[in-house]
Amino acid sequence: MCVYNACQKISCLKPVKPQGAMYVMVGIDISSLADIKDDSDFCQKILNEQNVMLLPGTCFGAKNFFRVVFCAPEPKLLEFVDRLATFCKAHEKN
Repeated sequence: MCVYNACQKISCLKPVKPQGAMYVMVGIDISSLADIKDDSDFCQKILNEQNVMLLPGTCFGAKNFFRVVFCAPEPKLLEFVDRLATFCKAHEKN
């Protein structure tokens, strides 16, 4: 749940509470980001800039979402959350 709770605190993200799954789907408010076109662009840029691999929601028929698997140890998940927050802040519209 640390991923879900952390994503709730990032203004451009809207996580969907998991219902027993080992992943969380997170909506992206593309209109609040300066240079992100869609979920695929978001996932490619965070991979390039923060070395974080996410699955674009379009893979699952969910445009402008991404999927995070959270079965890693909590210290790794907290590192992910920090990188995600840094990335989102860097791409916020001013």
